[in-house]
Amino acid sequence: RALEGQVKPQTDLLVYASKGAVLRAQKLTPQLREAGFSAARDMIDRSIDEALAYAQLMNYRQLLVVPAGDAALCLVDPIAKTEAFLTLEELLQRKDL
Repeated sequence: RALEGQVKPQTDLLVYASKGAVLRAQKLTPQLREAGFSAARDMIDRSIDEALAYAQLMNYRQLLVVPAGDAALCLVDPIAKTEAFLTLEELLQRKDL
């Protein structure tokens, strides 16, 4: 247990699909990888709060919430619990993850 707080984050993004956004998330994840991000798609049907807790537990740097349609993506820091809404183009230009 003492080591959990010392483990460095490994994977940049856990990609979480909101209701109705599974296909969009499936298409987005390989795009993120091609752009140089390490990304894993959350395949478990869970609430956003559960996904955030999982991202924190597993040391993901960010939870990427993919909404249905063309709505902006939401990048959530699982430690600080801060949110940033951005387009795919803005996300792909980020180098700070």
